[in-house]
Amino acid sequence: MLLTQKQVKIIFINCTVGTLENEIETMWATTSGEGFRLDNIPFYAKGVSYRDIVSTDPEEYGFFYFKKVLKRSGSRTIRIFVFEQEAVEETCKELNLRGCETERADRHLVAVDIPPKISYEDVLVYLEEGFSNGTLEYEEACLGFEEDDETYSNHSFGTSSPSE
Repeated sequence: MLLTQKQVKIIFINCTVGTLENEIETMWATTSGEGFRLDNIPFYAKGVSYRDIVSTDPEEYGFFYFKKVLKRSGSRTIRIFVFEQEAVEETCKELNLRGCETERADRHLVAVDIPPKISYEDVLVYLEEGFSNGTLEYEEACLGFEEDDETYSNHSFGTSSPSE
């Protein structure tokens, strides 16, 4: 008997500390034995990465709501804001050449997946160069560690590191 994988949309709600505002993002996911495997690179959700296995609250009105990460893929997620629209394509190309995958949210925002086998430090050198010359800012959204479950690697755009 051949089991088919079902794609669903999962809703992620990010609470903004100190305000009554929330950011909402939906991502495609495929059913997996123990939960759902994320099929997108997150743009706004923190603490999750491409191909992580996540659990959800029971389906309600056709929607699944993110509950927690069950198994990390080892991928790291970075968000980049490129100031000049003309530089976005070149930035994506450079990151792709370094083994990363990219998805564009709009004309300036890029979500980046750094697979487990790719050196984060090599990518960071490129990002720091862009930050130093004023072409981009970046934010570490998830570095693929268990600590992300509680801290969400919520660092400001720029030169923050996980130890800060």
